[in-house]
Amino acid sequence: MRKIADIRQTGSDVKRAMMYECSEGVYVFTYASADDGPSTYDDLVESIAIAEQMCADRYGIAPSQWTPIPDPLPGCQHDWIAPVRVKQDENGKKLWGEFEPLPRTHDT
Repeated sequence: MRKIADIRQTGSDVKRAMMYECSEGVYVFTYASADDGPSTYDDLVESIAIAEQMCADRYGIAPSQWTPIPDPLPGCQHDWIAPVRVKQDENGKKLWGEFEPLPRTHDT
């Protein structure tokens, strides 16, 4: 489960937040831009309730401001809205910091 919210607080360096629930807990990603791209910071908390409260306290995000978005495709970045993965060289080694978009119908 993923959901996203814009941050409208005046003077905040954070413009957007995303939650991603996985087996480890709930990641809260924050972004310096409203554009899709890699997060600038993340937190890992135990539950959606804790994540929502943290975002309400830090960024003024009300529960009604969250919009569900599709989960990432396998192998894709969890903090991007679009299906994007880390590029790999011809030997399959990941090229950290380099990304490539994938079409939504891609299976890997």
